[in-house]
Amino acid sequence: MEYKKGPLTPELVDKTWQILWGEWGKRIGVSFRDIPSCDRTPEELALLQKENKAVLLIPDILYTEEGLILLGNMFPKMKIWAAKNENEIKNEVNKGGCIDIEKVSDSPNRGIAGYQATELFRQQGREGQRLATYIIGSQLSKLSVRQYFDEITTSYLLGSNLGGNIVTAHRSSSGDLIISSNLNPLGFSHVGFRSEGRKKA
Repeated sequence: MEYKKGPLTPELVDKTWQILWGEWGKRIGVSFRDIPSCDRTPEELALLQKENKAVLLIPDILYTEEGLILLGNMFPKMKIWAAKNENEIKNEVNKGGCIDIEKVSDSPNRGIAGYQATELFRQQGREGQRLATYIIGSQLSKLSVRQYFDEITTSYLLGSNLGGNIVTAHRSSSGDLIISSNLNPLGFSHVGFRSEGRKKA
């Protein structure tokens, strides 16, 4: 995968995601025509790589209820919940684009409470990660390092809620994505908080 080798350029990021959405879309007979473009410079991409962050290009539709169903059908390990549309996931923001995330397989920012994570992300100019971002980032991780996110740990996703509570996500021993919710995220050594960032105007 050329994307893994680097150095990254906006053109390489665009090409990679056009290929990925083309291949993933074929699985469910969907053609993604509104794939955003990379808005980072080569220098900004190099800094993100140094910070161990990945860049995702995500169409807006994937932050809707329909989008979660599409993702559930596209990636069968999530089909047990997403495709059935049994859970009403609400996002802080329903917009895709060029989004950077932590690239680590185990959850980052562990051992802190929800209010501390919120303040940390505010200081960093970042937001709590949303479920669709998490799913897509986890698929990229599987392609890149052969590991989904949180095969051992659990992540709070402050950018999405389920029934008014914060979404949590991890993988079961069989590889299924397990989604639950938590009213008051607390700090534990195996539980952390994932974030996402956008280019500042």
